[in-house]
Amino acid sequence: MSLSELVDGGGDIERCFDPNATHHAMISSGTTNLPKVSLWTDNNLRFFLGTYARRVGLTAKDVALQIAPANTGSTGYVFPVLAPLLYGASSIMTDSWNVRRALDILESRRPTLATAIPTQMIKMMQDPSCAGRVIDSLRVFTNAGAALAPEWAERVESIFACRIHTCYGASDGGVPAMTAANDPEPKRIASVGRVVEEGGCRLVDESMSDVPAGCVGEVIWRNATKSLGYLNDPVRTDEAFWGDSWYRSGDLGRFDEDGYLHIVGRVKDIIIRGGQNINPAEVETLVALHPAVLDVALVGLPDPVYGQRSCACVVLRDGHTLDFDELAAHLRDYDLAAFKLPESLELFTELPYNTGHKVIKHELVGLVQLRREQVSS
Repeated sequence: MSLSELVDGGGDIERCFDPNATHHAMISSGTTNLPKVSLWTDNNLRFFLGTYARRVGLTAKDVALQIAPANTGSTGYVFPVLAPLLYGASSIMTDSWNVRRALDILESRRPTLATAIPTQMIKMMQDPSCAGRVIDSLRVFTNAGAALAPEWAERVESIFACRIHTCYGASDGGVPAMTAANDPEPKRIASVGRVVEEGGCRLVDESMSDVPAGCVGEVIWRNATKSLGYLNDPVRTDEAFWGDSWYRSGDLGRFDEDGYLHIVGRVKDIIIRGGQNINPAEVETLVALHPAVLDVALVGLPDPVYGQRSCACVVLRDGHTLDFDELAAHLRDYDLAAFKLPESLELFTELPYNTGHKVIKHELVGLVQLRREQVSS
């Protein structure tokens, strides 16, 4: 509705200019269910942008490059487009994603900030032309939307001569923590940073009680970046927000001795094999260290005896091979507990991702089951 329509039609013009009214909608990526439309205010975004600007040292002299698609919310729009506008900086927008084109822009337009999802970062570093380029203008490369493995974060800083910056949060929950450009290297590489100013972040167990210091728990938070719930969906709003508006992330995390948050897995991703819990993220991190592996996801397949059995779904690098025995031997080298070892291996040319570049694990389970049904028939 336009301003003239509000005035002529007697609409709520005060609401139009109220910074605490719901003026924005953001659609979640829907990894485990149908996408949800979360509601936001101007003050939500203003606080969020201010936190980001402080953590990366954004000034009017910066030039930000939008590599992630603009329709991916914070990753492709809020960080590289809205934040520069608010602080008087410049923004380079791309109309589509292409590895070579992104590298060309990094080299020729010399941005000082860039934002991408992990998949894009990895594909750029793996491109044969990357090694011969002079890309030395970046101060900060922001990663958001999904987890970036520490070994890849190290390569980002080495190859692009910059500081990696990680923003942790959810499209429908806001951002409880992010790293800062001046954080120590081990914290930039391995954690998702410290809790944002004026925010509350807790780790809780299944009974919603705080876990002891240093222990793993579900990450819940509430702060000025948190959404006001879902559009016309009170049931799912009640499911996502507990107690006095605490957002339940479904992520498992722990705080280290310096107050940095580390994400170690997903509550719903936990594979329960014969009563023992397997954290897929732990196994996936080790599988990804194998030189033949390009991408990996660990899923739980239904089993009548154990409840679930784990299956490693792997995409191989070009020209490489991998069989189950080789993968198991690789994992044993890292002293992985026997019950956590994958019990099968499935090779794919690519894994199913949603628009937020997160693996759609329920779809992957279906693909594995279909493949095995076809073999048995």
